[in-house]
Amino acid sequence: MRKLSISLLLLISILFLYSCNEKKNDTEEEKPAPVSEVTAEHNFDFLEEFPDGYCANAGGMANFIITKSLADSMTNNFDSIYKKDASKNDIKAMQNKYWLDTCTILAISKFLKDSVDSFDGIRISMGASTINDNGYGASNPFKNKTTLIIYPTKKSDSGHVDVNIPILSKACNQQSEYIKEFPKASSEMNVFIKKYYGKVKPNDITYTLSKGFWIDACVVHFIAAIIRDKSQEIDGINIKAAAYFGNEGVKVPGKIAKKQSTVVLVPSTGPNHDDNWEVIEKMFSNKRFFALFGGALNHSQLCPQLCD
Repeated sequence: MRKLSISLLLLISILFLYSCNEKKNDTEEEKPAPVSEVTAEHNFDFLEEFPDGYCANAGGMANFIITKSLADSMTNNFDSIYKKDASKNDIKAMQNKYWLDTCTILAISKFLKDSVDSFDGIRISMGASTINDNGYGASNPFKNKTTLIIYPTKKSDSGHVDVNIPILSKACNQQSEYIKEFPKASSEMNVFIKKYYGKVKPNDITYTLSKGFWIDACVVHFIAAIIRDKSQEIDGINIKAAAYFGNEGVKVPGKIAKKQSTVVLVPSTGPNHDDNWEVIEKMFSNKRFFALFGGALNHSQLCPQLCD
């Protein structure tokens, strides 16, 4: 009898352990996929999230989504016009690409959405280092490395007015070099105006070097959505110097001069922040934007001087 009781206890214990293991397996199978796996796929339909009328103030999506070939043409235009001195030598201090990390972009988008002051976008202003770097050549007049300054803007009767509030975020481990307190930003903008503005292509008034570029908040939110949806594929945005020639076939609100500088925005990937043209292309391939096959984002407005 004692042997039978022991056998029954062993049998019950085995059945109990088996049952528990089955429940554990069931629970593991029902667990949701890790966030990294979810974000590797499309979390939502961009065409539903951003319909035809989205960003109408910036000319709509057909205005700010442009093809890789057009973007390449515009960046090449900048290099051939504005990145050359009078002797056709490369102006090495004039940068033609600036990288903005994903955390900063998301922080800017959140700032614009959460602000009680109803900011309508951002201004990317041109600046230049206050330090003369003789590494570019002791006799070279262009010895101040160019940079960017980003501030929010507010709509007014006179256009989009800069608000000198640096968009800082505690969520970012390191603040972007383009988010600056106003005293430093003002000094760098003044250096750019003194050293570059009016000095590049001074004998040809048909070329206009812009001092700043206004970007509608809706474009910033669109970029932030790309980042959230493609967090494993991109690490930021390359802000690439570009130039119009007047034959782009894209209507740009605020564009006055036929030949003037601008910027295009391209998602970046990898340790060297290489251009990733496919991210935007894949989103709209075989969709209603099939004719665009856009690989880059054109910013929304510009003027020869401050863009409103």
